[in-house]
Order: sequence, then structure tokens, then C-alpha cells
Amino acid sequence: MELIVSDGIDISGPDDKEWMLLRKQFVENQGWMRVDGTDHDRYDRDPNTRQFVYRHCSQIMVGMRITPVETCLESLSLDMMGDSHGMRSSVAGFLEGIEDNVSLFDITRMVADNPKSRGEYIAIKQGIPKMLGAAFKYSMENAQDNNILWMYATTPEFYDVLTRMGIEQRLICHGYASDEDARNDVITYFCCTDPRQSFDALKNDDTLNSVNHGLGVNNPL
Repeated sequence: MELIVSDGIDISGPDDKEWMLLRKQFVENQGWMRVDGTDHDRYDRDPNTRQFVYRHCSQIMVGMRITPVETCLESLSLDMMGDSHGMRSSVAGFLEGIEDNVSLFDITRMVADNPKSRGEYIAIKQGIPKMLGAAFKYSMENAQDNNILWMYATTPEFYDVLTRMGIEQRLICHGYASDEDARNDVITYFCCTDPRQSFDALKNDDTLNSVNHGLGVNNPL
């Protein structure tokens, strides 16, 4: 099992192609594809974007991106939402109340492959907190101060996985991000978390150890 962290925008080597395919399948299922038929967006061109994937037996099981943003209005997680079902206004209303001294990071393309064995399920369970630990390290290294806030749009299933791991999340709103989502009954959760507080509160030893692995430390936070 191996955690792979990009030094820039792209995951290098054959993992890049596999990760891009997993990303695209997820975005297609969520109905978030661009009009040009791709899942690529401006975060893929942002040199400050980092991508994380976790590989098990030469197969990528889980991955995500993280991108620092100056203001909430720059968030692609917010931008991809229409307002016909109230999601965008609910999220924007919350984000506008965030203090100016908070360093914002947008987490996107947070996706796991479908496990076909217990070994793959365990790999996903270990990979997610390791990625979050590595993302926290990147956040601390690039935050302007100690106040860090992650925001992300995710599926109810991924939200539940993080909750069962003991990751504290604040659910800002949930519902249909677009008319197409409403037609297909695809629910999106928009969440935020303070990673420092969330990891400090971890009680699950397995999750804590995996987070620390991603951070590159041996001792609890």
C-alpha cells in the first residue's frame, strides 16, 4: 500500500491515467461533467493544487485534490452549484460569515473505487485518513495563519464514511446541486471542517495512526 502525493498538478507515471479515469467516472455519476465532456477544470491548471491517491496492489483505491483559495467565491465546490434548489445561496450565506483571517482550502474529486474484496475495503479505510493527514500537512505549510478551514462537496456515502472514522464535519446543507441532479435524484452534501480541531478530537486509534502516517509523524497531533 502506498500514498502518492503530487509535487504539482499531475500524478506522475501510469498512476495519472488510472486516477484520471477514476475521477471521470465519479464526476459522470454525479452529473458534474463540463460541457466539453471532460472533468478537467481550472484547479487542474492551478500550480497550487495537490492531488493525493492511495494505491493497493497496483490499483488506485481512493484519491482527492486540495487547492487553496483566497475567498469562498473562488471555490469550485460552490461554483458548480446552481440555485434552483437553494444549495448555492445556503452555502454562500455560510461562507460569507467566515472570518478574514481563515485560510480556505477547497477539497475536490474526493472519490473511492468500489471495493471488490475485504482487502480493498481495508485499503480504502486506511487510505482516506492518510490522504487527509497529507492534505493537513500541505495546508499547514501553505496557510497564512493557524486558522484553516476545509470545504468540500461530497456524496452522502463519503460523508458517512468520514463520520464513522471519527472525522468531525459540519454539514452546511444538502440537496440537489442542479436540475439534472434533481431529475436523477443525486444528493450532494456541502461540508466544512477545521482539520486541526477535527484531528485533535480523534478517538479512533486506527484513524489517528493513519492520519499521522499521512502527516509523516509517529506521535499523535
